[in-house]
Amino acid sequence: MHYINTCHLIRARQLLRTAVLISVFLIPTQLLAQSAVLDMTNSPSSQGWTTVTSGGGSSNWVPGLLTLDSPLNALSVHRAPPALWGATVIDPSGFEIEANIRVVAYSETSSAVAGLYFRNGIHYCLFDIYTDHIAFNGSWTGTTSYAMDTTDGFHQYILSGTGTHVDVHVDGNLVLSGDNLSGSTVAPHLDFGDGYWANDTTTEWNYVAFGPLGAVSTESETWGGVKALFR
Repeated sequence: MHYINTCHLIRARQLLRTAVLISVFLIPTQLLAQSAVLDMTNSPSSQGWTTVTSGGGSSNWVPGLLTLDSPLNALSVHRAPPALWGATVIDPSGFEIEANIRVVAYSETSSAVAGLYFRNGIHYCLFDIYTDHIAFNGSWTGTTSYAMDTTDGFHQYILSGTGTHVDVHVDGNLVLSGDNLSGSTVAPHLDFGDGYWANDTTTEWNYVAFGPLGAVSTESETWGGVKALFR
């Protein structure tokens, strides 16, 4: 177990206070109800995350937990507030996405159960979670697949992106590192959930967040751990 350096915490507190002051004076009123952090204390919809369900898919929130049910030929996805995500991915220094996910049920193993899907104005990344592995979907170079049991409990997934490059840490360990060969100039967006039709799935999510690259070191602490320090 690694612990975040005390000096880093002091600096983080200073940056947080500065960010809060800036947000009060510079962020338009319509953005104040939006959040880049979903710790499931409040519902995604109340934080500006839109829901896309079809074919009987559903999203069920209780304080602390979001459950996505996506029957066969259905989908259930949440999309991040476009203004917040768009402002994050234009930073040339990069960005990070974190999610804590548990795969609860599935009908077959050959199709992805859930994933994190984003556009950053340069490429479209499909990060897929299966029952026995995780993988980048599409045309990639590098390490693009990793065998693991995604059904044995909650796992922390952190995607770190710079340009066309994406690294993935699982529970603090770097397991994927690749470059996307397929470009896309479609407007930036970030989705999480089950965006496929070919599987009957249930997943649980207790944390989803995004921010600038290096906001939280995977070697020292999680998004949730650092956020808790400021409560």
